Amino acid sequence: MNCKKVADNIRKEFKDYMVKHNLKSAVLGLSGGIDSCVVAALVKPVCDEIGITLIGRSLPIVTNKEDEIKRAELVGNVFCHSYKEVSLET
Repeated sequence: MNCKKVADNIRKEFKDYMVKHNLKSAVLGLSGGIDSCVVAALVKPVCDEIGITLIGRSLPIVTNKEDEIKRAELVGNVFCHSYKEVSLET
């Protein structure tokens, strides 16, 4: 598998979708898991290129481990233009 080609294709499809639909921002849920971290790394350069805001949000729950919460925060602060942790607890 050509990983660079896969990443380039993901970025191209994301860019085409955002431009086609004239979207001005993208919201990314950050769990602190590998999948959301990889998505953040893939789409951040596209957002910068086309001038849209990448909004990162983490919605931790009681079952999240501390390292997941910290990882979500780190990735959100590095890759997102706006990052917040939002509590769903009352």
